[in-house]
Amino acid sequence: MDQWTKKKDSLKKDTTSVYLIIQDTINKLKLDDIKYLKEAFDNNSIQIDSSEFLNESEYQINLKKLKINKKNLIFQYASQFPSNSTIWRMKYDFHIAASIGFSRILFDKSKSYGILNVGYVMGRLNGIGVRIIIKINKEGHWVIEKMEHTWIS
Repeated sequence: MDQWTKKKDSLKKDTTSVYLIIQDTINKLKLDDIKYLKEAFDNNSIQIDSSEFLNESEYQINLKKLKINKKNLIFQYASQFPSNSTIWRMKYDFHIAASIGFSRILFDKSKSYGILNVGYVMGRLNGIGVRIIIKINKEGHWVIEKMEHTWIS
């Protein structure tokens, strides 16, 4: 117990900067997402607004709006780092915890169901992709209905 308490205190005092790298833009939708959204709810009557796929707009996450409760956690855009796996081979005076990217959310016409894709990479050959199915519950809040792995490295 004493060792655990010392370790916990040490972690609280640690001031090492930890970076979370966020992809600059939200990824576009995939046509397969329609199929997965309908399958998730066993509901082929879910209507998708096809104009969602025609929307070529790219959206950037505003890092200033992300709230954190740790002073040493820093969000940075991926464009500020080398591309691809090079980022994990470089030496920095801070620790990169992960790189994360999101797709746009594909909603049904009633905005009751949705699907998005997330990629989370923690090293050169250490990452995971997840498809997240969401829905509105009876209280009107978005909840995760299902998560499916889409890739692993």
